[in-house]
Amino acid sequence: MPVNATIKTKHIVMGAVLVVLAVMVARQYLGMIRLPTMSRIEEETKSLQSRKMDLKVLEKQVADWESELADMQTRAIPFWAVGARGGAIEQEVIKEINGMARAAKVTLSKVDTQRNKIAQYTGIQEVEIRLELKGTTMQEVARFLAEVDRSKRILYWSYCKIAPDNPRTPKGVNLSGRLKAYAMTQEASEFILGKQMTGTEAVAAAGTPTGAKGQRGATSASAAVKSSHGGLDTGKGKGGTP
Repeated sequence: MPVNATIKTKHIVMGAVLVVLAVMVARQYLGMIRLPTMSRIEEETKSLQSRKMDLKVLEKQVADWESELADMQTRAIPFWAVGARGGAIEQEVIKEINGMARAAKVTLSKVDTQRNKIAQYTGIQEVEIRLELKGTTMQEVARFLAEVDRSKRILYWSYCKIAPDNPRTPKGVNLSGRLKAYAMTQEASEFILGKQMTGTEAVAAAGTPTGAKGQRGATSASAAVKSSHGGLDTGKGKGGTP
């Protein structure tokens, strides 16, 4: 057989093999190739527009969430925060009361605390402070009451009695009273004041079980702080008897 004929035969065989391979590849991957037809362009355009609208809705939800969180943080300022300085709330309150006594230049004869739950406010707890001043003067009492009144946190008198130290031969006065402080629970403190989820994370998680739990915590903390501002008198009664 001539050499030229042999070469032509090899070329024909190789060409046939390549054609077969090309057909096989085309059959396998042709469905994955999306040609930019007008219908497909319109379909992608509609999809992008839908995603754009979804993004705008998400951005609005995030903005609303961050606005609500900022409002809760502002409302939470007067409340005591559990563990704010690494200690129990009772220790924080007693430390603050003793600081007021030092500022008023008086010595407390007695000061102790009791923590109470508030049924209608799940995110808020009450700390009652029982204190006494004995053998003091009205000037000293007035200074101490003024220090209590200047407190930036929620602190007011539920009971206050000032009486002579001796009914027959008074040389001074005694004060006995109960103050009430209000603190956010650990969960509410961490949620409102701590570094929790960002607005985007909170909104994005709202559809998941974890997000739903977070939403319930947010609702509970928000409701506690907001409703307590309506139910607790943060100014009336401070520094005096109710």
